[in-house]
Amino acid sequence: MALVELARSTSAEAAHHAARGAPLLIHSGSLEQHGPHLPLGTDTFIATALGRLVAARLPEPLLVAPTVAPALSWHHLGFPGTVDLSREAFEAVHDAYLAAALALGVQHVFLISAHGGNFAFLGEYAKARSERGQGARLHAFADFELYLDAMRAGARAVGLEAVETDVHAGLLETSQGLYLFPDLVGPHEGATGCVTAEEGWLDRLFVDGVKAVSTNGVLGDPRGATAEAGKAIMESLASSIATWIGDTVRASGRES
Repeated sequence: MALVELARSTSAEAAHHAARGAPLLIHSGSLEQHGPHLPLGTDTFIATALGRLVAARLPEPLLVAPTVAPALSWHHLGFPGTVDLSREAFEAVHDAYLAAALALGVQHVFLISAHGGNFAFLGEYAKARSERGQGARLHAFADFELYLDAMRAGARAVGLEAVETDVHAGLLETSQGLYLFPDLVGPHEGATGCVTAEEGWLDRLFVDGVKAVSTNGVLGDPRGATAEAGKAIMESLASSIATWIGDTVRASGRES
């Protein structure tokens, strides 16, 4: 296993791994509503597990930072318990990690998220910081559609097909919950949310908030979710992200 947890490492140990070429993975989740059946920390639990699974698929050590949460969740504020960080605060957290990476001598920093609301920020952040020419190379897995494709492929591999709107607390995430934290998943057979992809539904969500398109906070239909599908989804995501990290590092080596 190639996982090196930054929080469990000494300063010298982290610097040692960085000097030997270990990249740093910064992953983010959220603290936000996930319908009537999933915990507020769903995205954070998924992101933490994903970091471990990605590291396990890489041949060389990967420094993994503690999961960043809460995050950018303003569109879920219509439901109690949601914590929303300002963009400035979220950016400051990433700036602090980037400064630490530079001090360690890390050559590559990878940004991933298990919360859809963070994806656009990560892409913009990586681009802006890269243009400033700071020492470490910054890479963001910022394509939410690609992330969803990997989730759907995992579910499909065990015979489950999610509706187009299934992007939050539906079949996919409920399956992940049943696999990763089953004791925290509540009854969900009656938790169907937004299942009709009306024109502009996603834009409306980010303009007016989730509650404008789903009164119970669910986007999709969690009925039929299984732990087996959750495992397949996590493996599909981890393989996609590990491949991206490996290919990026190898491409950088060829450029050098």
